[in-house]
Amino acid sequence: MELERRESDWPVGLYGLLSTSTGCPESENHGWTTTFINLTYVGNNSSDGRQTWTNNLPLLGPYHYRTIQLNLCVRMEDEGGGGKIVEAGNVSRPTWPRGSYCLVKVVPGDCPTDFRYDAMTLANYAVTTTDRDAAILVDFSADTLSFSLGLCCRDDEDPNNAFHLPTSSAFLLLQVCPRYEHQCLDLLCLLIYG
Repeated sequence: MELERRESDWPVGLYGLLSTSTGCPESENHGWTTTFINLTYVGNNSSDGRQTWTNNLPLLGPYHYRTIQLNLCVRMEDEGGGGKIVEAGNVSRPTWPRGSYCLVKVVPGDCPTDFRYDAMTLANYAVTTTDRDAAILVDFSADTLSFSLGLCCRDDEDPNNAFHLPTSSAFLLLQVCPRYEHQCLDLLCLLIYG
């Protein structure tokens, strides 16, 4: 059964977001799909780099002190077809605003204009399972002792300045931040909107 296509309120392109506990910002009809990567802590003790996952994170889980299911919302739209959802040409679609934040890198494809490639590495975490889509859509690498998630980042505006993206549903962005921030994940903070 083919989906009824609907225009998205989000910027054009291929990119991903961390999934909130309420899911993706829009439905599959708008060009979003979900995927996941399961990570397991493989270190010997709590002093060798293990991240702390608290219950107050707005991430779709499950997550535990030794495991996390990293759920992702992937925007499956491109401007050239190839079997993906192609927008009808809504000129009112937003562009990515200036700011200090990161998106999840999707393959194939480049980062959106004005974003640079970066990565978030979790030491002592190994990928235990993924769904089929994560293996072909999400830019990540893993070995037996670390996991690295590809990101598209920009840092061209004060992170305290507000910017506009659709807020009909909650969404998460990652932000480069100092290590002392209490909600940091490695060198990234969660920016919660919606």
